[in-house]
Amino acid sequence: MKKIKDKTPLEKFLGDVKITHTIPPLAKILWVDAYTVGGEGWLEKDKAKLYAEEPLPYMITVGFVLYADTEQVSVTNTIGPGETAQVNKIPRRMIINMEYI
Repeated sequence: MKKIKDKTPLEKFLGDVKITHTIPPLAKILWVDAYTVGGEGWLEKDKAKLYAEEPLPYMITVGFVLYADTEQVSVTNTIGPGETAQVNKIPRRMIINMEYI
């Protein structure tokens, strides 16, 4: 008796839908973000000191890896046969951990 191969989670998800384009690898990236505080005008020194002492935010991005080199990783969250959603470029120096899923 021949054993039937189990479907991968992607095959189960897609069902009878046929994907004809290449799907880039999917990754989960933990990174530390840089940001600017303040707007028009001046900040009071006391407020500036409080902002300066706040910890940097840790971000998690999940996306399809479109490009990666020693300087950056570029991901998108939606991909089609000839188009993608916005591209997020994360500098490698800001990445704490990256794992392919």
